[in-house]
Amino acid sequence: MTNRLIVFLLFPCLIIALTLSLAGVHQIEFGNTYYNFLRDVNRDFQSWSFQIPSIPKITPMRDGGFDSGGLIISVLIKIGNFFVNVINGLISVLNVLITIINVLISLIQFVLTLVYRVIGFRDSLVGSISVVR
Repeated sequence: MTNRLIVFLLFPCLIIALTLSLAGVHQIEFGNTYYNFLRDVNRDFQSWSFQIPSIPKITPMRDGGFDSGGLIISVLIKIGNFFVNVINGLISVLNVLITIINVLISLIQFVLTLVYRVIGFRDSLVGSISVVR
C-alpha cells in the first residue's frame, strides 16, 4: 500500500521534472511575492485557529492497605477502579474522535484561509496590472 502511494505521488513529480529538464529549465525561483503570500496565509491561519480540547482521564483510587476491617473497603475500591477504568476507556475513544474532528476542522480552516488569501492576492494583482496600448 505504501509503495503504491509513493509511486502514485512521486511518478507525476518525476514526469514534471523530466519535462522541465528537457525544456532547459535548471532552476525555479518563486520570488518574494510567493513567500509573502504563504506567510500571510500562515499568519491568518494561526490567528483564527479553533480546536476542541481533549477530555482528561480520571485517576483510579489507591488501595490504602487496610487491615482486618478493611476487606470490604478494599473490595469497594477495586469495584470503583473497575468502573473508573471503563470510563477511562470511553474517554480514550472520545479523545480519538475529538482528534479526528480537530484534524478536519484544521483542514477546513486552512482551505478557507487559502481561498480568502487567493481572492485577495488575485484582486491585488488585478489592481496592479496596467494595460499599455
